[in-house]
Amino acid sequence: MKRHAWMGMGWVLVLGIAACGGSGGESDASRDISADLPGETDVPATDLPGTDTARPDTGDQDVPPDGTPPEDTGTVDTVSDEGPDIPWDTLPRLPADKTFTTPFAAGAGQADVSPRTPCYLGGFGFCLGDDTLCRKSDGVHDPLLASAVAIADTATGDVVILIGVDTIGLIRKDIESMHRAIQMRLYEDFGVHFPGERAIISASHAHSSCDTIGLWGPMGGAGRDEGYTKVLKDGVVQAARDAFASLQDARLEWARGTYQNSDEDVFADDKDLFVIRGKKPDDTPLFTVIRWPGHPTTYGDKMHATSADYVGTLRKKMQDEIGGINVFLQGPIGSVYPERPSTCGLEEEAFPEGDRTKTDMNPADYMKVTCTGYAVAQVAIDALQNPTPVEENGIDFWHASFFFHPDNEVLMMLAEFGPLPYDWVDVNDPDAKMRSIFSVARIGNLTFVSTPGEAFPVFAQMAKDTATEAGLPTPITLGLAQDWMGYLLNLEQWQDINLSYHQSLSPGKEVYSFYQQALRQTLNLPPLSE
Repeated sequence: MKRHAWMGMGWVLVLGIAACGGSGGESDASRDISADLPGETDVPATDLPGTDTARPDTGDQDVPPDGTPPEDTGTVDTVSDEGPDIPWDTLPRLPADKTFTTPFAAGAGQADVSPRTPCYLGGFGFCLGDDTLCRKSDGVHDPLLASAVAIADTATGDVVILIGVDTIGLIRKDIESMHRAIQMRLYEDFGVHFPGERAIISASHAHSSCDTIGLWGPMGGAGRDEGYTKVLKDGVVQAARDAFASLQDARLEWARGTYQNSDEDVFADDKDLFVIRGKKPDDTPLFTVIRWPGHPTTYGDKMHATSADYVGTLRKKMQDEIGGINVFLQGPIGSVYPERPSTCGLEEEAFPEGDRTKTDMNPADYMKVTCTGYAVAQVAIDALQNPTPVEENGIDFWHASFFFHPDNEVLMMLAEFGPLPYDWVDVNDPDAKMRSIFSVARIGNLTFVSTPGEAFPVFAQMAKDTATEAGLPTPITLGLAQDWMGYLLNLEQWQDINLSYHQSLSPGKEVYSFYQQALRQTLNLPPLSE
């Protein structure tokens, strides 16, 4: 029987939940996935015939907390019965009609995922069933985009696709549905075998984007807009498809800078900006990828026209001045907010043609968002004056599940009775487990490690330290990537009463240690003693 002891203090947490941004001060053995076909169910990654298991030190794993998976993990051993019998092991990894002459090939794609009709916006408050209190979009100020870069090792055929999406967050079910759809789209269009989980999908967490979680619309069953969720999914798949389609000879280089942000993490800070640039052999720009941590809440809660916030103005400056497509990947943003200059010598904001919200927002905030994005972009532009080549030593990839017991009764109540599309887990049953996923991708001398939510910097530092211990070069942690489960804190932060809001929007205390042990197991490190 499902039970929820969430009365009393639970309602206090409900009222605090979902502001998410609060005041605004703020190798290569890859698991294949089942086809995105009519009648599909939400099945996560599966082990299909043809998976390359030649390298024993890498691969995909389901990492249970005690060596024994829960009774129902949702995993299956073959493609679903509705899917075609595809001979994956016979398919090429790269387009058969292309010949490459450089160690890396790369391509980029971009798709508009702006809402076609008004949507409820994510973040800044819980409207508790009263539609008049919800934030609803009243136009499109600047485009919400899905931006992707595909990078291929031309010697082995290994491909990784990095995707940044202007959305508040994407839960595991949506991510895995996108993985399946990307795998099938590339098979249908190019006859290749691209294991879908090799698309690392990171949400920007823009608070002026549509609610794809279901927490910020009217309660009582309304939840999120599934029509918009399909628009978003289609855009992500299209961007990934276009990035793969444009694979071509490329030279990759990277650089690092810093831009000021502020946080409530007393254990660690992360101000690092990483920028990767891809060029054709003749130096024509193909793409840039920027990873930097900071909540996109610069407009504040009065902005009701959809916007990518500072991510959109950053991207515009990069594409205008550097060329190619820019992909923004979020970093650990647990209570992390950017420095926000209100002026930068411009007479006009970056998107003067965009819709203006009909609320009483301060007009100066449009320029503040432009200046913030431009300031972050300028750090990347300056860093690229002295870039380092990405080592041409191939790609390794790991993908794994981990399981933990959630103890947030309110989130589980919302999963059971409300709009939150989590798997419901009984918090009163210590053997009941929630499942999440993560990925690690080494591309030359850069290593990307995904964290499944709004990781505090100390959580991301643990992931970075683990990758370093495993001998992986230049670890770069990504936030809200491959899953969204709310805030990710370490065990000491659960003792800090000043972080009670963040605790209320976190699945529980076990996430830190179980993610850490799973990451260590995935990277062939010994487990930590209890």
